[in-house]
Amino acid sequence: MATVSNSLCSPPCRWRPATALARWSPPRPRTRGCSPPPSLSSAEHTLAQIENSGVIACLRASSPELAMEAACAALRAGISVVGTVLNAKDAQIAISAGARFLMSPAMVKGILADTLASEVLYIPGVMTPTEILSAYDAGAKIVKVYPVSALGGISYISAIQKPFPHIPMVASQGVTIESTGEYIAHGASAVVLSEAIFNKEAMSRCNFDLISQLALKASLLGNEAVKQETDKEKTSKRNCNRVQHCTVIMEEKVYSIINLFAKGGFISYSTETVTLNTALVTDCLRPLNPRESIARDKKGYRRPFYVSRPFKCFSCVVDMFL
Repeated sequence: MATVSNSLCSPPCRWRPATALARWSPPRPRTRGCSPPPSLSSAEHTLAQIENSGVIACLRASSPELAMEAACAALRAGISVVGTVLNAKDAQIAISAGARFLMSPAMVKGILADTLASEVLYIPGVMTPTEILSAYDAGAKIVKVYPVSALGGISYISAIQKPFPHIPMVASQGVTIESTGEYIAHGASAVVLSEAIFNKEAMSRCNFDLISQLALKASLLGNEAVKQETDKEKTSKRNCNRVQHCTVIMEEKVYSIINLFAKGGFISYSTETVTLNTALVTDCLRPLNPRESIARDKKGYRRPFYVSRPFKCFSCVVDMFL
């Protein structure tokens, strides 16, 4: 079974959620920066939705009817639902039925080739760094790291994401609802939840209320995890801009101080080196402690003295003159 879209849920879905859930409206997706602009293709828009929600529900069922009912229960709680396709033929059937994205446990070249020219997003399964890079170079916009729990879970995602920060990764297999936030915090763009949402007992008893409750819990945790990562990225960006601004100001101060001392004959400098005229500096500033490179006068001002070595860059003299 491939992706189940909202349009497929009505009227075939006969089940309706409990009253408390019926009044609840799914939270708006949390964006990691901004909402996708209208110019994005359908595949790119789907990718943005996955990254904003943080959770994909993978459904396996014994019959099409049960699959449809369970999918609708999860969809109404704000979770995207996907099944598994293993060959290009099944992928084409799913696309014809309205699937917006497809997923497989390994990279199927036939599916990837067919979806590259379409508006359907394909998420191939990968395991090793070679497979990740090969899938991305072949055109995959996002990959599914599978089976993640057998490879090391959160620690594996954290390690494998570092050399490929530009490749969105979905963590799949053995992920629990409670560990969703940890996976996203350590680099996963989203997680795939299977039995964590489509509980075996709930599926066997057709307990769709329970499935919807589990999906709602996963949706809220996924949204919160994405929001936290978005806030971290914004804070990191602000701090980076602040450091760059301070660096520019500091460089301007250093050049001004160097020019001032140069006019007085205390230093000579070129593009790469700054050399103090030791005699003039020490006579003028009257150092308090010849064993240290920095001392303070009675007013607390820091002053350089007894320095004869050349400085290889202007930033080296910041502490000497400020």
